[in-house]
Amino acid sequence: MIDALVVAEKDSVARAIAKYLAQGSVSTRKVYGINAYWFTKDGKQWVSIGLRGHIMNIDFPMELNRWHAIEPSRLFDVEPILVIRDENINYVRALSHLGSSARMVYLALDADSEGEAIAYEAMFVVRNVNPKAVFRRVLFSAVTRSDIINAFNSPTNLNPGLAKRVFTRMILDLTLGAVFTRALTLSVEKFDRNALPRGSFLSYGPCQTPVLNLVVQRAIERENFKPEKYYVIYITVNAAGRELTLSHDGVFKDRREAEGVLNLVKGADKVRVITANYKEEFLNPPMPLDTIELERRASRFLNIRPKAALDIAEELYRHGYISYPRTETTIYPPTLNLKQVLLGLTHGEHGDYAKALLGTPIKPTRGDSDDGAHPPIYPTKGAKSGELLRYFKNEKYWKIYDFVVRHFLATLSPPARVERQRIIVETAGHKI
Repeated sequence: MIDALVVAEKDSVARAIAKYLAQGSVSTRKVYGINAYWFTKDGKQWVSIGLRGHIMNIDFPMELNRWHAIEPSRLFDVEPILVIRDENINYVRALSHLGSSARMVYLALDADSEGEAIAYEAMFVVRNVNPKAVFRRVLFSAVTRSDIINAFNSPTNLNPGLAKRVFTRMILDLTLGAVFTRALTLSVEKFDRNALPRGSFLSYGPCQTPVLNLVVQRAIERENFKPEKYYVIYITVNAAGRELTLSHDGVFKDRREAEGVLNLVKGADKVRVITANYKEEFLNPPMPLDTIELERRASRFLNIRPKAALDIAEELYRHGYISYPRTETTIYPPTLNLKQVLLGLTHGEHGDYAKALLGTPIKPTRGDSDDGAHPPIYPTKGAKSGELLRYFKNEKYWKIYDFVVRHFLATLSPPARVERQRIIVETAGHKI
């Protein structure tokens, strides 16, 4: 008999939950090839298991898969069904085996609409073999000891509205994709049976097709782009012992003209300052970090593609370094103890600045969006570059973590004071 079964979205999260809740050691056993973590809590037997995302899919009944016998438009009137994904059959078997004797099932999937849908999928599997099981939902945004313990001390109920939103979207994607894919393919075959290789079809997707169009249009623009060669002149001057690099005012399309000006400038022995303007400005700190901004800045400043950046962020989340990275929120909730986060960072590479902020009033910046599910992305513990490099074997993990920490610290910092300088000099009759 299992007193409590915990179902997480990934193996690493299931392992962390067992580690933080266990009152004693944790033992790992394989169930249909899937890791299950056994431990004792309050004198009761607990088991934690991680899935691999969705274990079910939306599909039409088998009898509707006869393309040439079923009019595509008929699919609009058919209610699709949930089917088990072939690649996840062992997860379903393990879940059924453990759930058959579980009194309580804690659904600790990600705290968003996708996680809610996966929680319902897991509930369907367990309820099929154990109708008497009691289900509770556990919500957390960071895989840390305190967040996990607090979440299990205050479980809630499943949210059917969030799950239905996901299942509705899956049904629409399937129906629209299937109807238009079949219609396009059959239309082509009607005019020429040999137009498509055997087994091929013209695929349409409500998301993939518009995105493909955007990609194609951008590719056409790049192919039609005609680059123009131009030349820029830079000079380095010595100003009271300091070297300054200045650029010529304007560009040259003719190389000989540029070389002529360059030779004149190189031969000059005097530089006269015409204009020297100095203006002090204040730059406001950024808003708290959401998913889109994480991807945008990782691509722009770190040369890490958006998908890779999000994949890395999710791994950092699962290992307790940052909060959940899929969020649309740019407002720190009042329940988030910002000083406690700063205290955690004092033990890492950013400790000196975190300590400095702790000595000042904490006034975080604030955006204007709140998805109601997760806080903005923030670091959950301090770390040093060597630690992450040893663990993940990839410097990109440190780059993303370092960026998240610096962005978080910036949101708690006062405006930056900068000096804008504009200096125009003249030499050999040319303005630089």
